[in-house]
Amino acid sequence: MTLLLSVLLPPAKIGFRILATLCDLTLIFFLNVFIIGKLWLPIYHPDALMQLRFLIETYLSQIQAGNFSEFVQQISRDALLVDTLVNVDRILFLVTWLYYVINALYFQGGSLGKQMFNLRVLKLSSLKIPSKWDFILRSGIQTFFIFTAWPFLMCLNLCFMCLNSLRRGLHDWFCQTYVVHFGTMEQLQQKLKEKSSINQEFKP
Repeated sequence: MTLLLSVLLPPAKIGFRILATLCDLTLIFFLNVFIIGKLWLPIYHPDALMQLRFLIETYLSQIQAGNFSEFVQQISRDALLVDTLVNVDRILFLVTWLYYVINALYFQGGSLGKQMFNLRVLKLSSLKIPSKWDFILRSGIQTFFIFTAWPFLMCLNLCFMCLNSLRRGLHDWFCQTYVVHFGTMEQLQQKLKEKSSINQEFKP
């Protein structure tokens, strides 16, 4: 099955998948900066935001020189900032997860990054767009890899992708999916339609 798929409907090239991921991560970064920096912190944690700005201004010269140790120590001693940063981490995770889920559902198997490179996620068993539950699970695993032991898990996922014929990452393996180039998928569908029409013509 795997060998047949790799020939008839080959997986998307790893280079395109990496570029698509980088595009998504860039968009996720700016989305989180806007939501956390412009909305959530000023509305719900103005005191923590003011304290953080004060510390940045105080240690700006050291930060510019590449010395972050004292700045980080001051943050770790401030209970308000520590509590706020823990909540920021949770929001980062949630926003990233929702970005991937909403993108996959809206674009029918592709994020904005995948759209740029004409890539689609397919269910391995049916070669159709996965269900919403598949996307929720797949997006959750992707987000977990991004925010856990960075960049070890992301690199491990990339290595796993390189070592199998369908270029499936660990998140694909868990959800039984793989990524294809949309143009290749259209070509296969066209060939199947042509073959079906020829068979119908020769039916007695």
